This record gives sequence, structure tokens and C-alpha cells, in this order.
Amino acid sequence: MAKANPIQEFCELNAQFSPFFQWISSRLERVEISSSFSISVPAEIERKSCYNNAIWMLTKCKCKYVEGFILTGNNFIPLQHAWNITEDGQYFDITARKFHFSKTEYHAVLTLTLEEIWEMVDELDRAEITGVTPMILYYQNHVEK
Repeated sequence: MAKANPIQEFCELNAQFSPFFQWISSRLERVEISSSFSISVPAEIERKSCYNNAIWMLTKCKCKYVEGFILTGNNFIPLQHAWNITEDGQYFDITARKFHFSKTEYHAVLTLTLEEIWEMVDELDRAEITGVTPMILYYQNHVEK
């Protein structure tokens, strides 16, 4: 019997209430973080700032921004999270590396380049939306419509 995917179950359960969860469920892909990817952890990486950390990494190495959900430790509640993928397809999470997440399962929903993120940020600025907004929400509401 296949192991239940709590993130998929969470999305399917909530899909009846929101098209957002239907959209996520259709894009959800389990990915593995590379244990062989070697990069030093910059001092600028901050706790509880995964979106900023992943975007910052775009300026430090040839990679893309990935946003999705994670399950950590014995936690069965999906958490929105951001990490990166290299040009050769290795996923890495600089936030988790610095703060030693344990037993983390990753599920990607969206992958973006730095240029795509800046386009979205420009639109958010023009719409006078402030604060750190996960790109998943913006992308589903504005780009794919």
C-alpha cells in the first residue's frame, strides 16, 4: 500500500472550498534535496525568511527559485516554503541547511527565474501590495489566468 501524501490530502480536502488548492494539487511534485550539492551557508541567511533566502541565493549562484510545501520532523501539517534548484537539476535548501531541519519532505509547486520574480514584484508594487507574499499565491491569481 502506497504511503499517503499529507500535502496532497490537505490540498484535495481544501479543494472543495478554494480553486487555489485545486491548482496546487494539479502542480504538486515531490522532490529530493541533494545531499551532494556543496555550497557554503552565507551569514545573511535568516531564520523564518525562506522566501527572502531563496531569492537572495539567485544572486549568488546559477539557480532558480522553487516554492512549495514541506513536512518536517513528525509534523503532518504542510508548511509553505521556498528553496532553490541548480541549472543541472539539484534541489537545495539553504535555510534548512543553516537551521538543520530534520526529516524534511519537499513538494514543489512553482519554479521561477530571478527575472520572473522581478516582473511579479513590479506588478505587486504597481498594485500597491506590500509585504512578503509567497509567489504561489500571486502566480495562481495573476499569471495563469
